[in-house]
Amino acid sequence: MEKRKISASLRAAAIATLTLQNGAQALLVRYSKEARRPGAPPYLGSSVVLVCECVKLLSAAAMLKARARARRRRRRALTAHAPPQHHQSGDGRAAWLWRGGAWRSSLLFAPPAAVYAVQNNLLLVAARALDPPTFLLLSQFKILTTASFSLALMGRRLHRVRWCALLLLVVGVGLVQDSHAAPRRLSPAERDAAEPAALSEFTLGVCAALAMSTLSGFAAVYTESALKRLRLPTQQCNVYMAAYGALFSALAAGANDGRRIAAAGFFQGWNGVTVGVVAISAAGGLLVAFFLRYLDAILKNFAATAAIVLSTAAAIPMFGFQPTLEWALGATVVVVAIMLYSEGDVSDPPPLASPPLRLLAGSALEQQQPRAGAPGGQMV
Repeated sequence: MEKRKISASLRAAAIATLTLQNGAQALLVRYSKEARRPGAPPYLGSSVVLVCECVKLLSAAAMLKARARARRRRRRALTAHAPPQHHQSGDGRAAWLWRGGAWRSSLLFAPPAAVYAVQNNLLLVAARALDPPTFLLLSQFKILTTASFSLALMGRRLHRVRWCALLLLVVGVGLVQDSHAAPRRLSPAERDAAEPAALSEFTLGVCAALAMSTLSGFAAVYTESALKRLRLPTQQCNVYMAAYGALFSALAAGANDGRRIAAAGFFQGWNGVTVGVVAISAAGGLLVAFFLRYLDAILKNFAATAAIVLSTAAAIPMFGFQPTLEWALGATVVVVAIMLYSEGDVSDPPPLASPPLRLLAGSALEQQQPRAGAPGGQMV
């Protein structure tokens, strides 16, 4: 997909904003665990995920409607002296998104939306259990899972330099995982008593982060495959994804936390920090979409690397984080792996003619084109 050109100042602003978002999300989620009022229950992760999906749905629908209005204005300006015509589907009314064969197109986005709903819940578990720098480092494992699923499901091959980078990434993640120590602010006696609980929480956070990265890799490849087959506008795909994401998040909230919601309410434990978690998480989706449309994955990975450095610097005074030598070595290896994987001078070999596991094979939706009159736009 050809990227649209933007000014150097906007490019720098986008990189800085995504860096701040990545770092601030990890810091804010961890801080939300400690900012709870004494005696107040913790907020429900399912409630945060559901509200975040609803915010994304409203934002995507608003952007789609604004785009449709802009197209109508341009069309009226071009046909000011032409005979009046009847409205077609896609004239800004939301109903066309689900009419005719459009609802069948939307079904392709249900599986990744379900996976993302689980992933977002795992993200909250991992981010609350781990210190922000470690969480960001472990989340980079999704680069490996995405590459593996791309090979298995789409036949996309990588240059040997990138496979070396992925091997380095695994080594770096392993070093970070093994470098965990009990909190440094405790006395020796308190540290000995707290160590089993801290280790158990750390293990839970690591498992959640690695599972989150695995699901993220699968969902990203599945979504990319669906987008390439359907060729739908970005805003329309975002509406479908957010709608199904809200549905599955609501089902998960009812199944997992139904009793607690009935007893203490849906917004139990919420405060200003929780609202900030929702806002910054929803904004992250819009920023990633902007990067995919206007910039490239190399700059996105650069922002992720900068966020690791930023969160490390901020976590030292905020949470008493003291990186060990092993952690610093693992972080360095991860950063080198990201930069090596993003090397622009490396050309990947052509994809396999027949992927090992063909995704969406034989689907009648593969050849489906956008409905007549649907708003156009580049695909992410």
